[in-house]
Amino acid sequence: DLVITDVIMPGIDGVAVMNHVRTEFGHIPVVVISGGGNIAPLEYEPSAIKTNAYLASASIAGADATLTKPFDRKTLLGTIENLLNQ
Repeated sequence: DLVITDVIMPGIDGVAVMNHVRTEFGHIPVVVISGGGNIAPLEYEPSAIKTNAYLASASIAGADATLTKPFDRKTLLGTIENLLNQ
């Protein structure tokens, strides 16, 4: 009914996951989450792209909602409820 994906993951990013879901399953709502992170997970990179940039790119790519980690349970459940009731 709904997909929740992080932006930064090993092997594939959340925008690619979202695009795959849409291609395979039509318009299933997708929530993209991010807490930032570095491009290289084992090294701190002060110039790494910030959380807002990751989530902005996900929004532009068509995410139905974005959430910044950490978020509380109420925020997550409210987002899910809003998307499933549309």
